[in-house]
Amino acid sequence: MRAHGEVQGNFLAETIIEHVASTLSMDANSIREKNLHNFETLKLFSGTIAGGKLGYTLALTLEKLDSSLRLKKKSEEIREFNRINRWRQRGLSLLPIAYEVTVRPAPGKVSILNDGSIVVEVGGIELGQGL
Repeated sequence: MRAHGEVQGNFLAETIIEHVASTLSMDANSIREKNLHNFETLKLFSGTIAGGKLGYTLALTLEKLDSSLRLKKKSEEIREFNRINRWRQRGLSLLPIAYEVTVRPAPGKVSILNDGSIVVEVGGIELGQGL
């Protein structure tokens, strides 16, 4: 999930979206929704990352997230809070990102050393996902 230039590219895209929203006096999430990949555009852009048409759930996931968190209501509350408070401000941001996930076999190795200690090696690294 992490690669050279990924963070910088995401930062640049989000900066552009925030600037457009600010210039047009619009909510940044509405700009994101208008520019969100659909299955066809994602397939053109990324090839196999889109998977099957029924498997592409980013728009549906964002819709469910929006309704469960009541993002529009929260945005209104934040605008009101920021209007009332000059020095203390709040914000809300949503960053939809699509990643290709591949499953590949990775060998594992368990070694029992002479001192009785055990070493377990797996074909991956721990990034907080519980490997």
